[in-house]
Amino acid sequence: MARKSKSLIVDDSVFQQRARRLAKLLKVDERQFVREQGGLLARAVAIYTPPYATFPDSKKKTIGTKKDFDEGRGSIVKDMLLNFRITDQSYIDHIYDITGTTKNIRRTLRNRKGKQYLVDVDRLNLGSVNEAVQWHNSRRRKSDGRAMHRGKAGGNDPKIGRWKNRDIMWVSQDIFNKAKKQLIKNVGISKAGPAKAALQLGAKGSIPKPVKIHLGRVKASGRMAQTSKGPYAIIRASASRSPGLAHVQHLMPMIMRDRLIKAVKRLRYMKRQTVKRAGFKN
Repeated sequence: MARKSKSLIVDDSVFQQRARRLAKLLKVDERQFVREQGGLLARAVAIYTPPYATFPDSKKKTIGTKKDFDEGRGSIVKDMLLNFRITDQSYIDHIYDITGTTKNIRRTLRNRKGKQYLVDVDRLNLGSVNEAVQWHNSRRRKSDGRAMHRGKAGGNDPKIGRWKNRDIMWVSQDIFNKAKKQLIKNVGISKAGPAKAALQLGAKGSIPKPVKIHLGRVKASGRMAQTSKGPYAIIRASASRSPGLAHVQHLMPMIMRDRLIKAVKRLRYMKRQTVKRAGFKN
């Protein structure tokens, strides 16, 4: 599959070697069989790529259900509530007018009654949806795309008697809603990379709409190559726009093992069909 870079890094040489060996053993078209298994492997990667409501099992055939994509949308909202604090735009503008900056604000202010309080803000949003989306994306873990907030979304600090926020952007409700709408549109994009590679290798099976709409946006490919050892299915899926792919990395040994078991069953079926076509009973 893809080599090092911002791609899914998988050493599937053993898988492909065994697929070729199985094809030779039962005397089926080696190139066709390797291509088929490569496509099915890519499709399996898409199945195990988040989002999913419950962890997929080896019997699951669909790349994603409505519950799976609803789970993805819900996860985005949960993460946004860690990365943002919703407050009035007028108050955000007031803080900016006083401090003259939108970043790393640590200032002691006074309320209308003259009581001092500390404003502790990492970032103010002055009304930009794109800035809010970029902030949220910058706060995601590379391993799985989820929020990497290092602490609570807020906590009462007795030293200052105020809510203290770290790694949080202050936004208005309007900006929060618009950013949420934009981010939710990306649900399914991580699955689109391996799904696209599977299609290019001829794998059959439906592609759900939340994945299909992203096929043209992702960098992914599936093609055949001839090596000194025989035919090879090359599968590439970039993780640059698909952070969920990184989550599949540690699952690849399990996915390939399951695919090999199914490949053996597939070959046995193909052999029985060949015998039947020849007019023999098995």
